[in-house]
Amino acid sequence: MQRPQRMLSVKAGDRLLRYRFILFIFVICSVAAFYGLERCGVVNFICTNGDYQNYNALRRFLDGQAPYRDFANYLGMGPLLLCSPLLIWDNTFATSLFATFFVAALAFILFAALSTYLITGRFWLSALFAAVLPKLISSYFFYTFPGYDFHGYYLTYYLELLLKPQNSFRMARLFWPVLLCWVLLILLWQVQKAQPKHTWVLYRTLRTQKGAAITGIVIGAGVLWSNDFGFSAIASATGVLVILSIAQAVQSKKWVAEFRWLLWYLVGMAVGLFAAVFVVTRGQIGSWFEFTTSVGDWQFWYYGTRFNDKIYGLGDAISHIERRTWIHLAIYVMSMGYCLWLLCKKKATDRTVLFVFLYTTIVAAQLLYIVGSGADGLTEPHYVFVILMIFAFAMKAVVHCTEWLYEKIKGSSKSWQNRHSAAVVKAVVFGCLIVYGGYLFRQDMALVQSNRQMQSDPQYMPELGGVSPFFEAQREMQKVTEGHTLFSTYASALDDIRDEFQPTGVDYIIHALGDEACAQYVETFQEGKYDFVQTTNYSRWPWEPWLNGPNWTFYRELYSNYDFYSDYANWTLWEYQGEDVNVLPGQAQVTLEKLDENTVKVIVTTDQTEPCYVDVFLDWQNISRKSLARVLSWQDAVFVYDPSQSAVRSGVGQGYFQPSKGQDVCLPVYVENGTGSITLSGAPKECVVLEVSDARCGEIIRFVR
Repeated sequence: MQRPQRMLSVKAGDRLLRYRFILFIFVICSVAAFYGLERCGVVNFICTNGDYQNYNALRRFLDGQAPYRDFANYLGMGPLLLCSPLLIWDNTFATSLFATFFVAALAFILFAALSTYLITGRFWLSALFAAVLPKLISSYFFYTFPGYDFHGYYLTYYLELLLKPQNSFRMARLFWPVLLCWVLLILLWQVQKAQPKHTWVLYRTLRTQKGAAITGIVIGAGVLWSNDFGFSAIASATGVLVILSIAQAVQSKKWVAEFRWLLWYLVGMAVGLFAAVFVVTRGQIGSWFEFTTSVGDWQFWYYGTRFNDKIYGLGDAISHIERRTWIHLAIYVMSMGYCLWLLCKKKATDRTVLFVFLYTTIVAAQLLYIVGSGADGLTEPHYVFVILMIFAFAMKAVVHCTEWLYEKIKGSSKSWQNRHSAAVVKAVVFGCLIVYGGYLFRQDMALVQSNRQMQSDPQYMPELGGVSPFFEAQREMQKVTEGHTLFSTYASALDDIRDEFQPTGVDYIIHALGDEACAQYVETFQEGKYDFVQTTNYSRWPWEPWLNGPNWTFYRELYSNYDFYSDYANWTLWEYQGEDVNVLPGQAQVTLEKLDENTVKVIVTTDQTEPCYVDVFLDWQNISRKSLARVLSWQDAVFVYDPSQSAVRSGVGQGYFQPSKGQDVCLPVYVENGTGSITLSGAPKECVVLEVSDARCGEIIRFVR
């Protein structure tokens, strides 16, 4: 008679656990929906990066275009897979704003819950903390902390960078390793539920040939999720598995048996990668490899506006990386040392392994970005993870203190009293959760009603699905370009209103990376002879002058054949006038002035009195020095200082980068009152000597702005 009663209690416990889980899902979805609904009513955006960067890829994907084959999918497949299902019912820019903010908030909550759980080991405590955390961030609760004017501000700032999509949708890209950890945790809980005393479930499962192959397939396919976290997840997972295998082999002395399954893992990883690429590109595997390698070849030197923006070697890493980054890396080293100690003492658990995988993936992605793009980049996930670690240890300390006090207070209380007290605590906690969920749902409904009322606003744009603060500018540009062809360097609302796609497949000119991709971009523009070209406003966006340098092959065509038409808020329209209508007669002369062994000044003079650009064709190369600094450096570049940019780009930078070796490369020199100059510097100075072997002038192009 007792056995059926026990089974019934187990079923009741499972049912109660299921209800709690459903309640948790409802609450976090309500939190995420709040951010989505709050954002989607007003369809404002910046034209150079951010929300329309996310939507352009979604718009193409839902139109049936294949990523990498038909369009440049710079952020990876992660944002597309997470957001596109929410746009199937209403493919508008406003809905995409809801989708991206909803996904970012939901992914952030799951990331916070996972991070704190891996440290505390208490799921519901971590889940409740993660569900409440977004509201604490939005209410600027952390500004109340001591030193709020500094610590509270930066704490809120970094947490908010992941809570919302921001420019590059960091949280969607980071969600891949988070998703893997959640899947493994769910599997782990199911196994431990059937076998409570079973330990090292993950490792024992992965050591099988089948488990290793499946793991490799999943990890390999994840490369397409995003270039940064996809590749870093591969490096992290492989490193963790190798360390576990070595530790096991040292104990068992069976090296062949331990590493045989690693071979299956590697084979599975290759199969997963090629299969995923084949499906995503619809058989055009080469298009993904070409895009990825092109981005890798150009990304290091392409981005950046200051001489010290790059990490060339170990010396630059020490001197240029922010102090906070070094502190966080030190925390990572100490954390990994502690986890290794647990492994050696046989005290490590499956949670320890997942913690190492997640933390290593985040750090690897940051280092990959720093080395590949700039001195400081992709720091937000690492900063936020350290913040969450601090919160988790604080919660763990509070829980331990509470349990200790409870043990002291309860004394010789009976067991039924203990169970009763625990039930009361759980009831209070989940009662608060229900009230919190109801409050969030009420807010969501209010936002839904508010967004519906916006449809009667005079500035409501049905093509975009919301109220636009650029209503007049966008309607005017629509009217001007109606019946004409259009080419946009940054595809945004005008392309959406016209129901057109950027003809090159590269929605942002900064993503036309690689020699072949850049040449194809310019060739499409030349052949199209488009009636109008839309660029960002030169006077409002300081990044527009920067584009002249690394993308001069495009802009020389624009300035040669188009005249300035008009400015509209943050955009500029150019109208086609004819082939080379702005090419000026006359001749220009170029001289090279060697300032030092690493710096060459290019001086251009011309008989033209009006402002103009002069094509200068240059040959250069960095010659390596024989020094210890060169041994410790792994890459170099050439920095081009342009004084004409520093005049309009206050606080942004004064130049642009070029590859370490260039042959017959055309660069612009702005000439005013008959003279102009640029300065080339080899970087890093202690490692290379710049040699400019040839310089000649090309066409003179009128400054048409």
